[in-house]
Amino acid sequence: MRISLPRLMSRLTSPYVAPVFVGFLAAWRYAISLRSFFLWFSIQLVFTTLIPGIIGLALVRRGWITELHVPRQEDRTVFYLSVAPCPIAAFLLLYLLNAPVPLLLLAIGYMATLLAFTLINLKTKISSHAGAVSGSVAAFFFMFKSAALPTLIFVPLVIWSRLALRQHSLGQVLLGTLLAAAIMVSVFSAYHLSR
Repeated sequence: MRISLPRLMSRLTSPYVAPVFVGFLAAWRYAISLRSFFLWFSIQLVFTTLIPGIIGLALVRRGWITELHVPRQEDRTVFYLSVAPCPIAAFLLLYLLNAPVPLLLLAIGYMATLLAFTLINLKTKISSHAGAVSGSVAAFFFMFKSAALPTLIFVPLVIWSRLALRQHSLGQVLLGTLLAAAIMVSVFSAYHLSR
């Protein structure tokens, strides 16, 4: 079975997949040992990808949402509220284990983004794919500075893929892109300004 380029890009930038890359690179950047790398990455992987994925599959199985990627706006509130404890748990665990501050900031950014997307979803189907990518790219700039420049290419690619697949309007994709990036920039900036 062949997969179209927009579908492939959409899957690679899924809110289930994007955090894997973010978690890996952030853990690699701030780990002081191989053990701490695996610990920080594992926590992020479990709470941003595995548990939300399991919850999504359970919701599909029970008939509460139609599919794992939650394409219907009316299904998203149930999904968002069901996974809301995940970034909170990730933050608490990272905090209790004295994780590096940027990893805590990522978890705070995920919490704030999830809250904002849940509320906005009541009015319009905001693009969580675009938000996952743009929020990640924004965080990368704080963590990796100019080395994050190549990640910018993923922002127009995810916008294009979501529009090509007719999953969102241009306004919904831009809203997801700008809001998630603004939230991550705000979280990281607030920390840096408070120091």
